[in-house]
Amino acid sequence: MQKTRVVITGMGSISAIGKNADETWESVVNCKTGIDAMTVQLPGELRFKNAAEVKNYDPYAYFSSKELASLDRFAQFEKSKGKILSDLLVEFEEARAKSLSELRSWNLTDEQLQLKGMHPELGEVTLSQLLATWVVHDLNHIRQIATSMAKLYDAGVGPWKEYLSILK
Repeated sequence: MQKTRVVITGMGSISAIGKNADETWESVVNCKTGIDAMTVQLPGELRFKNAAEVKNYDPYAYFSSKELASLDRFAQFEKSKGKILSDLLVEFEEARAKSLSELRSWNLTDEQLQLKGMHPELGEVTLSQLLATWVVHDLNHIRQIATSMAKLYDAGVGPWKEYLSILK
């Protein structure tokens, strides 16, 4: 038999038992199943109520709004398949830098920041509020990353876990 060389450039997955390689491995080692009651309503009547659904999946963590407009839920998983966290972070950093550069080039005045528009669900909002929302949205992602990192030390902190809100 001829030996073939294989180079592994990264590991990544989004599945019912984990949204990355570490979560998936942890589930496998602990014999956790991804089958549970469905939370997504599918069209038509179904004979089953349980499925291997990817729960708490936030497509905005992997795609821009523009990309999401042309992708269904299954295509979203396919596009990020095989990417490791560091690759996704580089993509995010590049996209964010481009957006911030564009925003700075507009040289918005205080008067322009108070311009109002209509949001279909929230009603009247200002440009300033929208930009502040973008900042907090990014902070949400930073919190998600920090929480994931902290969970790596869940068992290691011992009895102090009680006092570490990030691990609750």
